[in-house]
Amino acid sequence: MAPSFATTLVDQTATEGILSTYTLPTINDPESNTCTVSIVTSPAYVSISGTVLTFSPPAPSAGTFPITLSVTDGVNTPQFSFNLIVVAN
Repeated sequence: MAPSFATTLVDQTATEGILSTYTLPTINDPESNTCTVSIVTSPAYVSISGTVLTFSPPAPSAGTFPITLSVTDGVNTPQFSFNLIVVAN
């Protein structure tokens, strides 16, 4: 069975020129395999380390941007999405 997040990913808000982070929910894997999260699609200013996403949107970049992540347990690799809403500073 495929891994999943314990709760739904929620849309995040970031402000231009200000660094912010989003700690992802706990990952559940039915077989208790080690899981890895990767970015599939996102703006260039989004990065990931473990289960923490970092946003550092430059000005001007206000708008709504979809972010898609994958979670793999080495066998299954489902994808999960949420929106990053960037507001002007």
